[in-house]
Amino acid sequence: MNLNVELITGDVNKVDGIDFLLIGHKNPLREQICRETGSLFKAVDSETWMFPHKYELLEVSSYKWKQVAAIKFRANGKIGETQFVRISSPIATALKKPQIESIGILPPTWRNPEYCALGVIYSLWIIGYAAASGARSSYPDLMNELFPNPANVKFQIISQTGTEYFEEILKNDCDLMWKFVRRLCKQRKDNLYAIPKSTEKKIPVIFNISKSLI
Repeated sequence: MNLNVELITGDVNKVDGIDFLLIGHKNPLREQICRETGSLFKAVDSETWMFPHKYELLEVSSYKWKQVAAIKFRANGKIGETQFVRISSPIATALKKPQIESIGILPPTWRNPEYCALGVIYSLWIIGYAAASGARSSYPDLMNELFPNPANVKFQIISQTGTEYFEEILKNDCDLMWKFVRRLCKQRKDNLYAIPKSTEKKIPVIFNISKSLI
């Protein structure tokens, strides 16, 4: 499974072609979006059983971003998946929409940027892993409905202050992410999402990275 990820340093308002945008619920951009669209965010449930969660969504087909999701993310550095599901849930739901070809992701909070970057990269990885696993099942069509293929979508991670923290998580085959996964495996009482690194060799998720400065 190949995921196309562009790391962009600059203002999200200058990035063209984003269909779905993910932001933190306290991002000042939220006020701008409401003002420009004359609409409000509404609480919704995710459309994916693997990443069940509630979040806020604003959907205006004529706006520069067709859909904008606002999530609460606590950058407390704790070892657990609850926070990361907050990222995975709206992205996995957006992948079910055929009109979504590009997904923009802003850091959901400016606190603890390394943990925040880890959350974004891990969330994309687990989405890619679920889709790749489903494609290898005996019922690929059904599994594709449950876990839409993210390979054809462009993920754009955008930060005005630079993308160094994301680059750090991604380097050396996501070594920092795997250290987190190993700690997560030790902590969890069940094994539903705790995937050992040996599995990565059977169903690899490869990040195709590009960088831009706007």
